[in-house]
Amino acid sequence: MGKNIFKLHPLFIVTAFFCLFLGYFRFFITFTLIILFHECGHILMMFLFKWPIKKVILLPFGGLTICDTLINKPLKEDFLVAITGPIFQMIYVYFFKSPLVLSIHYPLLIFNLLPIYPMDGYKILNVFLNKTFPFYFTLSLTFFISILFLIFLPFIYFDFIFFLILLFLFFHNIKFFKNKSYLWHKFLEERIYYDFNFSKVKIISNIKRMYQGTYHFFKKDGIIIDEKNYLMRKW
Repeated sequence: MGKNIFKLHPLFIVTAFFCLFLGYFRFFITFTLIILFHECGHILMMFLFKWPIKKVILLPFGGLTICDTLINKPLKEDFLVAITGPIFQMIYVYFFKSPLVLSIHYPLLIFNLLPIYPMDGYKILNVFLNKTFPFYFTLSLTFFISILFLIFLPFIYFDFIFFLILLFLFFHNIKFFKNKSYLWHKFLEERIYYDFNFSKVKIISNIKRMYQGTYHFFKKDGIIIDEKNYLMRKW
């Protein structure tokens, strides 16, 4: 990890100011400790998998750890990194159980496990969808599911602060969708410049039918071309 890796989002600072000003100091400290312990779970697993961590951002509703890693890494790594945060949060609650801790833990855990980008529920869902569907299709499908939840959640539960969080996430999702083309091309470039030892093999004819965690052969005009050579020709 480099210097100044930990960042406070401006909204986190504003939230902290209002909590302290309005006398919610104990609530704010407890909430922050739960978030930090949650992120420690992600960070520990990232260290084990040797993911280069760029920054850890504290948001008013959770934390976000950003890594400079490959898209084509094993799906099991994505799953374990995503699930370890909630597990660490539950460990924290087990040892520091109190009415205040529980009142924060359950809503935070449930919200974090919703399939909304960039939360853990989204990342876990993304792993299972990538095992079932091609990578290009999954990029669109996960975004669609995330947006649906963001649109319909205010009809299920409405609170002004909660609505602001959903609005923040909505714009974050739009930014992610605009980045879709970059992610797709990065996925393809990695297949050209890196050698991956995938156990699964598929024969396909359309580049958009490529799966994460699978090596492909392309069938064109009765000729079978291996993935790396085919992509180098297409590039």
